[in-house]
Amino acid sequence: MPTLVDELAQVAHEAKHQGISSEAIRTKLKETLQFYVLDFIYNSPKYQHLVFYGGTCLRICFRLNRMSEEIDFETTTPFDKKQFAHDVSQHFQQKIQYRNMCAVTPGASLQRIELKFPLLHTLGLSQHEAANLIVKVEVNQTQHVYPTAVKTVSQDRLSFIIRHYDLPTLMAGKMCACLHRVWEKRGVIVKGRDYYDLVWYMQKAILPNRERLAASGTQTIGGAFEEIRAKVHTIKPAHLVADLEILFENSVFPRRWAATFSEEFEQLYQQYAAAPFVDECDEKSWSDFVRDTFIVQLKYRNLKGRSLTFRFHFSKEWIANEAREEMDTLLGLLKQKIGRFIDHEDYRNLIPGEWPVKMMVTHGTRKFDATSMVALRFQELQNCSLQDLLAKRETL
Repeated sequence: MPTLVDELAQVAHEAKHQGISSEAIRTKLKETLQFYVLDFIYNSPKYQHLVFYGGTCLRICFRLNRMSEEIDFETTTPFDKKQFAHDVSQHFQQKIQYRNMCAVTPGASLQRIELKFPLLHTLGLSQHEAANLIVKVEVNQTQHVYPTAVKTVSQDRLSFIIRHYDLPTLMAGKMCACLHRVWEKRGVIVKGRDYYDLVWYMQKAILPNRERLAASGTQTIGGAFEEIRAKVHTIKPAHLVADLEILFENSVFPRRWAATFSEEFEQLYQQYAAAPFVDECDEKSWSDFVRDTFIVQLKYRNLKGRSLTFRFHFSKEWIANEAREEMDTLLGLLKQKIGRFIDHEDYRNLIPGEWPVKMMVTHGTRKFDATSMVALRFQELQNCSLQDLLAKRETL
């Protein structure tokens, strides 16, 4: 079986043959080592509760098309970085049979562990025998609990199940990084990867988690986008490239992307542009004979001409039992609930698009799913708020 050094040597050899820069080769090697670290974490009862986030999470769990250097986690429980450094060192020595890795914990205030692999000279990437390839692991404590998901990963002989934040929470975290990250290197004060990742989310029309934004001091989604938009207009393309060039095998691509970044951001920003809503409502209703449901669609437009749509689904049993004689009342009731919702919410949180609504079914419905259905009598519907009917919204 090939050793860890053999595997890394093969990665370096293939990358050199493809003409990849030495800096990008180092990043590729770090990515290989990241899988070994993740395999350790998520197969360890002591650490498998850690929640994965950041660029490497996007790369591994969602196929982000850039490389990533660091591994970031959050936890709501105490974390002992020195114990982690000891445990991961033991893992590499005993299971991976690589004894030269050194795990250090720089800075008392940093929850960071640096894994140092003295391999660069062996791999022909440095003239210094002691030159290290460094993989950084950062574990931050938080008091907040956000939605998570799991992802099964298999990479050659490594298999593990990652726990990571959902995409709305990941996007909100990236927006906070764009707004609040304090970083400087050789006169550059922005991290190009933050803005590259943000555009990736916007291309997929992800709606950021507003609770995650609020926890960092940004109270509305629209307000966060407005602040980021103002920063985007001040960013120099060369500053984006300075951070991105080691994260792509194609060294030309970061320059091309940076040159058109502000234009693409502005195009994507428009779909998130918030504005007050007008009182008029476009209404439609129809029967879906395939799913045996009755649908009411109510669409409201904001002053920028973009619409917020609510589509209510009612099972045929619910209509027959609860609203056969109340259809006009039902329509007015739904409009009233939406009106109160729009009046109560800050319009900068009402990002245009379709807001999913749970399907209305009768009590005792078979295969009831609380995430997508709600069982209410007509009188109960009258007394509840729209928030009680809304499903989780992740995209526009």
